[in-house]
Amino acid sequence: MQLSYSRLSAFINCGLLYRLKYIEKMPARPKPHLGFGRILHSTLDKFYSLDTDRPTLDDLIRLYKGYWKVGSNSYKRHYAKGLSILKAYYQLNIEDYNKAVYIEQPFLIPIGEHTLAGRFDRVDRIGESDYEIIDYKAAKQVPEQSEVDSDLQLGIYALAFKLTTGRLPLVSFYFLPKNVKVMSERTEENLYRLKSGLRSIVDKMMSSEHFEPQKGIECKWCDYKRYCPLKTEAPLEIPRREFQPELTF
Repeated sequence: MQLSYSRLSAFINCGLLYRLKYIEKMPARPKPHLGFGRILHSTLDKFYSLDTDRPTLDDLIRLYKGYWKVGSNSYKRHYAKGLSILKAYYQLNIEDYNKAVYIEQPFLIPIGEHTLAGRFDRVDRIGESDYEIIDYKAAKQVPEQSEVDSDLQLGIYALAFKLTTGRLPLVSFYFLPKNVKVMSERTEENLYRLKSGLRSIVDKMMSSEHFEPQKGIECKWCDYKRYCPLKTEAPLEIPRREFQPELTF
């Protein structure tokens, strides 16, 4: 079975969400704000791929404009906001600009009998031999350092980089709306425990027959509240289908 961070996170946070999204494959509502985040992300991907020592602000704005259809509703709502975010980003980061070592680099690592697939948003070289993995976030709220230090996604990035290159990287979230980067380190012991924990999660996932709902912060934007007994007094019945967990991943 091929896993992803998104699937693991859904299973950990809410069994019902995992069932509806990944087993029943029920469609989710469109989320325009995710498209806005992808545009910022894609703009910076190209920015850190430019073959120049010091790109200009005009270079960054040109790349950003290329993702927008002038006159669209999204353009009217979000273009100026994104432009402001990127201008602030440029002013803070241009002095340290270096072309990234990897952009959107895929990885595939073993977890027991299964594999875990993902991509590094951006990998920078620090000095002669150290590396930093940077993951862009469009969220407005910046978490505490302790949350970043224990974050599963960053842990998976560090584990994947260590297994594929033999090097232990720094890992960071960059919160674009606040123009703040939160950096974290992982140790060999951290990664050993993480890999063991991932195997336990996957074993539980594969052996589960009942996927119970759980309350959490994800409930605020969940697409499946109408099926959840914790969020509605009269939840809708989940459409019936043959349940075969070994065939649904």
